Amino acid sequence: MTSHAGRAQLAQLSVDDQVFVAAFVRLHGSIKKMERIFGVSYPTVKSRLNRIAGQVCRST
Repeated sequence: MTSHAGRAQLAQLSVDDQVFVAAFVRLHGSIKKMERIFGVSYPTVKSRLNRIAGQVCRST
């Protein structure tokens, strides 16, 4: 995936999902930190990441 294609895929996400992905990257992929920041459980973070990954994969 080129950087342009990657940006285009992320741009297709909702603003909330873009914020979620940006936080995940800034936190170096720490689900524990995501739990604390967003005030949700580990399974909720994993589920959301899986849903977002599915959206990104379908848009390729």
